[in-house]
Amino acid sequence: APPRAAVQVPDQQVIMTRQEMQQMVAEAAAQAVQQVTNSLSRATATSNTVAGSRQNAEEDEFSYGGGEPTHDREMERMAEQLRQLQAKVDGRAERRARGHPFSADILAAPLQNNYKDTNLVFDGTSDPSRHVRTFENMAVLHGYTDPVSCRAFLSTLRGGALDWFQQLPPGSIVDFEDFAEKLTNQYSSAVAQEKMYLTLMAIRQGEKESPRKYVARYNQACLEIPSAVDEVKAGGLIRSLRAGPCRTSLAKTPAHTYDEVFRRCRKYINLEETEAEFAKLEELGRGESRKEKADAAGVVVVPHNDALVITAEVAGFDVKRVFIDTGSSVDIMFYDCFVQINLELNVELKPVATALYGFNGGEVMPMGEVTLSVALGKGATRKVRMVRFVVVGAESSYNIIMGRTSLNAFQAVVSTYHMTIKYP
Repeated sequence: APPRAAVQVPDQQVIMTRQEMQQMVAEAAAQAVQQVTNSLSRATATSNTVAGSRQNAEEDEFSYGGGEPTHDREMERMAEQLRQLQAKVDGRAERRARGHPFSADILAAPLQNNYKDTNLVFDGTSDPSRHVRTFENMAVLHGYTDPVSCRAFLSTLRGGALDWFQQLPPGSIVDFEDFAEKLTNQYSSAVAQEKMYLTLMAIRQGEKESPRKYVARYNQACLEIPSAVDEVKAGGLIRSLRAGPCRTSLAKTPAHTYDEVFRRCRKYINLEETEAEFAKLEELGRGESRKEKADAAGVVVVPHNDALVITAEVAGFDVKRVFIDTGSSVDIMFYDCFVQINLELNVELKPVATALYGFNGGEVMPMGEVTLSVALGKGATRKVRMVRFVVVGAESSYNIIMGRTSLNAFQAVVSTYHMTIKYP
């Protein structure tokens, strides 16, 4: 038989998918079958020639039978070549799978006939969750299988995101959900830190906003960003304060932690408010001037129906707009007031199963209850009692409603006519 070329696969050839590998094997098998067919045709032609020159059928049969060893050798040779080719292809696929972050199943899955590439791009500087959601919508639209989704999603990575993927351990990604979760975890922290920084830097103290309200508002913003870095929180609070003694002190003697900045701000806030209260008392102590008395001449005083509203010290905080209501059987604290007080206390509300009736003209389910200290009066007249407040998430112009329960605890007598409270 004439020499035949062996079926070879160059070492530098790149096998992309198992489908392409199987196609190559099929082509090699078809080539081998064709060679065997040609060999049989030549053997048959030779057999017919010998049969025509010989006299008897036995010699013809012997000549044809003599071709059998040649046919067997051809089949064995082709089978050996196919085995070598298949082993070479499988070896390359195995080596490729061993070094790739995708599992062997993802790499071996065939590409869909209706596959359409995507023009999405992610380089690690944008929101990874949004990129994943956008890709998932596109994958559903085109009907991607899970392995195809993994390989298509890889094609969207650029720059630092692609470098991150190539450093993943071999075979560590088993499906698209795993791939998306790893990417989101890798880049979500950077996006959150940037968002946190921009959010805190945008907070500024209003022109007419008191320091106490502003510090409470800033602290609430920090609580809504659990991942906020301590240095960023402290620096943002210092930069956003209006010019004054507190900001000057923090600039001269920097604080090392946010808690320290917060405590020093509270200290200056209490000092400023105390000085303001003393200024009011001094003004009242001077009495009315002649002009004020002259302006008051001829004024007729008529009975009033004003509500009795006081300022009380609750858990160490001066709370204004406390409504004294002798018709209420419970003591009520509105949720906005509770949030401001709880910024430093960090107490939890206890559940309440009983609804409030007749409140705001209907039924209201409380958010919970909390027991806090309440102090009335100053100096020698100061009196402190523990009061159980029912916290309500409703709109109100008051912060607290003190009902009969707390008034009885203080043994207080209320005179709405004289706008006073008397207690022993």
